[in-house]
Amino acid sequence: IGYVLRTNLLPLVNVMVKGNLINNGNVTIADLMEYFQVTFNIDLKDYYKKYQDNINSDDPFKFLDFMKTIIENDIEKNLEKP
Repeated sequence: IGYVLRTNLLPLVNVMVKGNLINNGNVTIADLMEYFQVTFNIDLKDYYKKYQDNINSDDPFKFLDFMKTIIENDIEKNLEKP
């Protein structure tokens, strides 16, 4: 797992939990973060601090903008196909 995903995993997990996208909303952020740690063998123990740092940063939506760009590029590529 790359640095970008590791540092931005909590905003993604937060949306998954608060949007009830996992197990019909029957999961906590801590549970899902533990799942990612075990599944991908990564250390995310300071995830809440990193999330707070992101919220307080000059650009808290940087990762969302990154994801939006990827989706837009994918849509453009699919529209170009015959």
